[in-house]
Amino acid sequence: LLAKLQAATKEHVEAHTEHLKREAALILENWSEGESDTLDYLAQMSPPALQALFPHVIAERLDPQLEAVANLPDETDRRLWQHVVLSTKDQAATNTLHRLKLLDQTDLYRPLPAELMLEFVHRFCLVKFAPDEAVIWQDERNDDVYFLIDGELEVLLTQNGETTRVGVIKPGEMFGEIAFFTEDPRTATVRAVKPSQCFVLTDADLQLLAYKHPTILMQMAGALAKRLVGMYETGRHETV
Repeated sequence: LLAKLQAATKEHVEAHTEHLKREAALILENWSEGESDTLDYLAQMSPPALQALFPHVIAERLDPQLEAVANLPDETDRRLWQHVVLSTKDQAATNTLHRLKLLDQTDLYRPLPAELMLEFVHRFCLVKFAPDEAVIWQDERNDDVYFLIDGELEVLLTQNGETTRVGVIKPGEMFGEIAFFTEDPRTATVRAVKPSQCFVLTDADLQLLAYKHPTILMQMAGALAKRLVGMYETGRHETV
């Protein structure tokens, strides 16, 4: 849509087409709930011929007889629609919705577009931990990022031969992202307090997704900054 708006106001050679599409994707991926909507802003400047393409206009004029399944873009969308709306039994769709629901509970993933969240859920590995089992070891080299979905974890810091509990990780919280950014060894040990389950996104998979969707790094940096501010204000020091 942004590419069409730009092309309608100035001349662009064909070589710019992919660049414009990329710009549009980046702007729309960075939209955040509660902030001003880029599409509402663009709608006010768009030529009359393009007004019908804006989501709020489409929603107001949506044909109630429209066959939704036939107009969905890919198989995943069609299967999810049939499962949710038509109550079609589909275990894979059930699993996907469960993972999407878990991701939607986090500040990091909630603002991401549904298409990008689907890429995440298909790359996550589910790992289970027994009580007292370590998830991350202090000083190990491991740049994977973790997301606790069930249970409870504790953060342990060892200094001068003494180990101190410096924090707790609750379901819905992400951890391990500091090492992903710095590539330094882990600064603390994370251990299960009770039976726990984590989604793990490997360093390689996250890098590939970030190259394709830079907004991921912006969301991660924002979530990390908020966590560090909270740690500073409360005097906590746990990092991984």
